[in-house]
Amino acid sequence: MYDAVLANSTVEANQEAIDANVENVVARYTNQAAAYGMDFASFITAFTGMKEEDFRNTVKTQAEGIVKQRLVLNAIAEKEGITVSDDDRTDVAQKMGYESVDSMIQAAGQYEVDDYIISNKVLDFLKENANITQ
Repeated sequence: MYDAVLANSTVEANQEAIDANVENVVARYTNQAAAYGMDFASFITAFTGMKEEDFRNTVKTQAEGIVKQRLVLNAIAEKEGITVSDDDRTDVAQKMGYESVDSMIQAAGQYEVDDYIISNKVLDFLKENANITQ
C-alpha cells in the first residue's frame, strides 16, 4: 500500500535527512562490528558480502526511500489530524513488553517511537479509507 501511495506522491527528499539516515545505519553497523572485534569494512564484507562503498550506496538508496516515505506519511498525518498521544505510547510499550513508556523511549528513542506509531496509525487510516483499484 505504501508503494502505491508513494508512487502517486511528489516529494523531494532532503539530502541532509538522507545523509543523517545513512550515518545512523553506519553507526549501528559500526557498533555491531566493534562488538565482534571487527572494523566496519571487514564486518560489512563478512556479513553482507559487499564492499564498504557498495554497502554505503545501497544504504543511501534505501535511505532516500525511507525519507520520502516519512515525508508522505507525515503529510498524510498532518492533513488528517493524526497525532501521537500518551495513550498511544503506553499501548505500544505494553504490546512490546516494556515496563514503561520511559523504558521504551530510552531503548528506542523518542523519534523512533513516535515515527513507529504515526506510521502505523497512517497505515490503519489508509486501509480504512483506501479506494483500491486493480
